[in-house]
Amino acid sequence: MRLYGTTTSPFVRRVRVVALELGVPVELVSTATPQGDAELRRYTPLWKIPTAVFTEAPGERVIWDSHAIIASLIQRHGYGPLRPDGALDCHHRRPEPAQSPESTGTRNRGAPRGLRRIRSRKLPRFLIRRAGG
Repeated sequence: MRLYGTTTSPFVRRVRVVALELGVPVELVSTATPQGDAELRRYTPLWKIPTAVFTEAPGERVIWDSHAIIASLIQRHGYGPLRPDGALDCHHRRPEPAQSPESTGTRNRGAPRGLRRIRSRKLPRFLIRRAGG
């Protein structure tokens, strides 16, 4: 993978650290030089760093934005040592908060009453739509 950017960019460093942890070889092309900047312009009209160029078959694939590059690396090479023990494969989920039966009972108490009114057509007058009016 060729990575276009500068060594001072935190976004380029983020991609380099993830690639290092996954064991992916990275060729850093410095965009601080005129040659590196001209080469970057060939790949992206936005001139945005970091820009990664994957040169695997069947051709070149260009990705910019550090989050997209990291997602692509993880998709291709797995989590590797970056995956914490016991983590889920997709997303980390927050545990559901414990709810007492008292709190759920008071919140849901109005729903059956509303359903009974709808079924019996005893709706408040402001909810009833008159024909032609």
